[in-house]
Amino acid sequence: MKKTTILFYCALMILVSPSNTFAQFQTILDSFQRDFSHALTESRTEPGYVLAGQTIQSLGEPLLIKTDSLGLPLWAYTYSLPGNRELFFSVTRAPWVGRDEYAAVGYADPDPNLPTNSDIYFLKVDSMGNPMVAKRYATDGTDFAHHIEPVFHPDYGPCFILAGITYQNDPNYRSDINVVLVDANGTMLHSKVFYELDNQSTYWVEPLRDGGFAIVGYTIINDYRDVLVMKLDRYLNQVWSQAIDIIPSPWMESHDIGYSIKEDQDYNLVITGTAQYVNSSDYKPFLMSLSQDGAMQWLKTYSLPDFGSSKTFSLINNISTTGTENVIAGQIDNPKHALMIKTDINGNVIWGMIYPPINNTSTTEAKMAIQNSSGGYAFTGTMYNTWNPNGTSYDVHLVETDSTGSSNAVDCEKKVEVLVDKPDYKKYGLDFMELELKEIDTEPKRVLLKLKTYDCYGNPKGFSLNATTTQNCALD
Repeated sequence: MKKTTILFYCALMILVSPSNTFAQFQTILDSFQRDFSHALTESRTEPGYVLAGQTIQSLGEPLLIKTDSLGLPLWAYTYSLPGNRELFFSVTRAPWVGRDEYAAVGYADPDPNLPTNSDIYFLKVDSMGNPMVAKRYATDGTDFAHHIEPVFHPDYGPCFILAGITYQNDPNYRSDINVVLVDANGTMLHSKVFYELDNQSTYWVEPLRDGGFAIVGYTIINDYRDVLVMKLDRYLNQVWSQAIDIIPSPWMESHDIGYSIKEDQDYNLVITGTAQYVNSSDYKPFLMSLSQDGAMQWLKTYSLPDFGSSKTFSLINNISTTGTENVIAGQIDNPKHALMIKTDINGNVIWGMIYPPINNTSTTEAKMAIQNSSGGYAFTGTMYNTWNPNGTSYDVHLVETDSTGSSNAVDCEKKVEVLVDKPDYKKYGLDFMELELKEIDTEPKRVLLKLKTYDCYGNPKGFSLNATTTQNCALD
């Protein structure tokens, strides 16, 4: 297998709070091509973060970046397979080993040597980015994985659970839900594709304390998207599933998508996503809480009166000294800037923050957020840069904040007012049919990237990695 490297440029703003030795920062990473970040996880043995996404060096290559605790890149690699393009949507750390290992998932275009379409792409790497395991999981259709989580399974021990979309080979190109359980080396243990007569998708899968799993996404009922929630047992069998239609007013419908789900300290399922009003460009983030049997506990939507529409993609369920708190992360619409909102256990707002770049014509987003080991937060997404000296560019954006949402970059963050509403809703039961996936071994080509860093003011900080190199390597 071929192993190659890309060197990124990065710019960095770091400010250290005198009361906290853990520095907050905003970092922009640029490879001189179009770079996209979709997810992150925290590195523990070497403090920092690992980011997952895609870079367009050629047709589209799956990207992993590891940074130090200040957001400076330690390494950045692409991991291409035979075919045209690949992408990573999610990355996680394997918590059961004493050293850092990471698993990423996404999709890979068809391998010209295999009788499949685009497949789920699973890659496991060590702390230095060396490939350990690479797999494709496939049906006869087109398959993507949107999210991956580590889980210690009662029967199989250390495992990963992943979920996404399968497009079956039918005339309507219908989208369905896939869920795959693999062991620590990527060997498939159980897999399911859940399908109905209409379209559905899932964006997040969460291990539960009873050994099962919860997934969230959307399904289509009466031509409208509704939040899909499904609970599975430890073998991926359905326990229950339902669609939830958020009704913002008696005379208005909405398209509702669930993007993230977590289990809180009381075993309730907390869900975030976006409700977009039909025949309108207006959309709002929501939080809802369901009991373990799917009963609604509460439902709230949020709006920012100074900025119009906003949406959320990611949820942190944070157990603090004052009890469970929720942090949702996403983007305001006008102008398009990253957004985080923190609430208490009942969805009441504690604070709201946006993160505009100093050049207000650039755009940012919080595609995924996590709580870090310092008690603060970190999020990543893609910044569309209009000030880039190399021309307009899509770059990787990484932000670390304290527990109040501050990155200490005072010109690149702003507290905002957040209003709360309590919309009505309807619930529908669902009944899915099932099929399975198959597993295929594969070998990626690893490429080192060249990165440059900028701070949120657009000030360059110079080269951070060595020049582009290519190496041959084999999976362990």
